[in-house]
Amino acid sequence: EVIERDSFRQGLTEVERAIRAFKPRAGDRFVSVLHDRLDGVSISELGERQGVAYDRASTLFNEMRSTARKARCCGQLAMAALRYIAEEPWSTWQDLQVDLEPVQAPVGASSQKAERDRLLRLAIAYLVREGKIDGKDGSFRVTPLGERWLQVMEASPDPMFVVY
Repeated sequence: EVIERDSFRQGLTEVERAIRAFKPRAGDRFVSVLHDRLDGVSISELGERQGVAYDRASTLFNEMRSTARKARCCGQLAMAALRYIAEEPWSTWQDLQVDLEPVQAPVGASSQKAERDRLLRLAIAYLVREGKIDGKDGSFRVTPLGERWLQVMEASPDPMFVVY
């Protein structure tokens, strides 16, 4: 029970960070919506707490869920990109776009590629910013930090929100 509770808290913290990263100006509000729903607050009660109509409360909840899904997809793309770059040093952006296993972006079919490319750019930017990969002349390679991080994350069967 203690392990499950700690694991849940860690996962929740990762979700909160991901939401705040994807929605910097509305992140705190979305995290509040997340906690309210986890506490069993209905959409009507959520509307009262947020000071908005039922329809707006429902929209806030759905936007929060969508943001969490995008963060998960971005995390999966970051892991896939890191694995790919580890196997194919000095891979280019075009290599990543073409060769990475397709990760289902949480949007309609008509905008799948555009959303996947946007999330892949976010994932690559994160990996560079955190020092897990570096780039030169439009190509990427895994850094020693990235190699260690990949080993740690590979031990986890489903890294959910590794990006933030």
